[in-house]
Amino acid sequence: MSDQPPPEPGEFRAKPGSARRSPQEKKRLSYDRDCRNCYGENDKSSRKAIRFHKRRVNKTNRHHDRQALQRSTGPRQPDTEDLTEQRLHARKRKKWQKGADAPLGGYVNVKLRRRRGESRYDDSTWNQRVWEYRS
Repeated sequence: MSDQPPPEPGEFRAKPGSARRSPQEKKRLSYDRDCRNCYGENDKSSRKAIRFHKRRVNKTNRHHDRQALQRSTGPRQPDTEDLTEQRLHARKRKKWQKGADAPLGGYVNVKLRRRRGESRYDDSTWNQRVWEYRS
């Protein structure tokens, strides 16, 4: 234990060996570390959708396994066991993974640009993209 008295309410004490950070440095670190879901959906619905997608994929995998095992019912034979195992491992198991979120700093920059009416691209790139799209 330390020989210092406990901090007073509202008093901040840095851990021994760690440097205190300025508010500006904290904000910069927050922009680098924090992320935003910018997939285009409602962020609240994403919380439910992630669970739903994981459930659906696992259910599909269980269904496939159950079908493969049901085909091998009946008297036990060595060739049926091998065939069942082949059926179980024949199909690659489905997997779902959430897409990565965007760093908060980039997300804020895009929002600020949009607010100012700026394009994501400079004019030459934008014109080239529009031309490619139309042709």
